[in-house]
Amino acid sequence: MKYLADDEEEAVSAVSFDPEAAARVRRLLSGRGDVVERKMVGGLSFLVNGNMCCGITGTALMIRVGAERREQALLEPHVQQMLFGGRVMSGFICVEPAGYAADDALVSWVERGLAFVASLPAKRAQPPTGRSAPQRSAVAAATPLARPRSCPESEEPGRSLDAPGLR
Repeated sequence: MKYLADDEEEAVSAVSFDPEAAARVRRLLSGRGDVVERKMVGGLSFLVNGNMCCGITGTALMIRVGAERREQALLEPHVQQMLFGGRVMSGFICVEPAGYAADDALVSWVERGLAFVASLPAKRAQPPTGRSAPQRSAVAAATPLARPRSCPESEEPGRSLDAPGLR
């Protein structure tokens, strides 16, 4: 997984996203070599093989489910359509924090995003305009990531994150 370079972290801090939620998603995707973080759509996005898969915007979890699965996803609790620039993004949904507070719920949503992007052709990752490509810091590369705990709001123990598709 490629992380934002240290010089990009300051720029991202001006973007509105929940850093704890982003860290939970980052831990889920940490075992994959095809993931890049990028500041996009008003938050932090996670690209898989160059395709936007999921992210955090504000406190919402953004998931790319595809236009065909969007209406079905909108029927689930804590899910709403994703708006960007006043327009509905047809293949994306946003999940309110209550909808991904439990680790198993977060895993399920991220797996949906991974399943959708797996159906897309890989794109060559392009560096952000005017910056070098995001890189994982040397400290992060040498430090194993801890298994996530359940969120403080959640009383339920988290599901194992060794689920298919996440590693």
